[in-house]
This record gives sequence, C-alpha cells and structure tokens, in this order.
Amino acid sequence: MIFTADPYRVLDHVSLQLTYYTK
Repeated sequence: MIFTADPYRVLDHVSLQLTYYTK
C-alpha cells in the first residue's frame, strides 16, 4: 500500500478495498 501525504486519498483507497472484500 502506497502512503501518500493526502489522508483523504488514503481513506478513499481503504474504503474501496473494504468494499471489494466485504462484497
């Protein structure tokens, strides 16, 4: 996982991953 200086981008990425895993 690439860590960026933008926390919102990181949160969005995590949210997408969670959505895929919980589908």
